[in-house]
Amino acid sequence: DKTLIVGGAGNGVLEIKNGGQVTSQDSIIGADLGSTGSASVDGAGSLWKTLGDMIVGQSGDGSLSLTNGAKVQTAGNTVLGAQKGSSGKASVDKSTLST
Repeated sequence: DKTLIVGGAGNGVLEIKNGGQVTSQDSIIGADLGSTGSASVDGAGSLWKTLGDMIVGQSGDGSLSLTNGAKVQTAGNTVLGAQKGSSGKASVDKSTLST
């Protein structure tokens, strides 16, 4: 497994829904300065599993939304807004974010 980047040098969107599942070593949402990444995990059975670290807003802007029984599991660290000037946001509604 490798690093999953949503919004590397540009804009990126990831949607996991209807029981979909994604596994990656590390996950970055909004990696580079000026980039924007958005990820949503929606619905029971929908899962995003990160075996390492999850960073929401590394140098850019990142947002993560969990709704309706979705799950995000991170074995390493979970960081919101990692570097100066970045922005990280997580919203959890009737769902589970576990680190």
